Amino acid sequence: MRPASLEQPINLRQRMRFVLARAFGRPIPGPILALSYRRNACGRHLAGCVQEGLRGAREWSVWEIELFAALVSSLNHCEFCAISHAAVAVRSLGDFEKVKRAVTDWRTADLEPRLRAALAFVEKLSLNPGEIGRADVLAARAAGLNDLALREVIYVCFILSTMDRLADAFNFPLPDAPTLRRYVSIAVTFGYRNFRG
Repeated sequence: MRPASLEQPINLRQRMRFVLARAFGRPIPGPILALSYRRNACGRHLAGCVQEGLRGAREWSVWEIELFAALVSSLNHCEFCAISHAAVAVRSLGDFEKVKRAVTDWRTADLEPRLRAALAFVEKLSLNPGEIGRADVLAARAAGLNDLALREVIYVCFILSTMDRLADAFNFPLPDAPTLRRYVSIAVTFGYRNFRG
């Protein structure tokens, strides 16, 4: 159940954004609401992590980072985040089928070995984090992932595992097609800076 206080803006700037969005009949995106709730305790810091992890990567392209995010969310059964991040990956890459195959069955999708190794690492870290060990790191390195690439993959898993739980706890509504297009356009153009409220 979503707390009523989640819908309340926390400052004048955010209040103006909420008023404008609602005036045009647009819903406030669930992640912005969640990261605005108890902003000083957690939201502001987590919002910075989202931007850093999903747009600050140096070893991966935007579509690859969004693919990792979509896979983590799919494995966590978070429909809102899986759909949203897959849509951003598609828009960034321009290939719906490749993203769909990579999310639904990365083992048989036509992917480069480095990306396939990263997806294997993402899957194991998401489903069985206690079983990640030296052998997994060595396998990823053998496929071409350096330490920074692995750290970035791990960071995406952390961020999305957290956001998936927030999305489910606060019951983020699934966006309709026009709203999803708007979310995707914002994420591709500006990243996740708007999460900062």
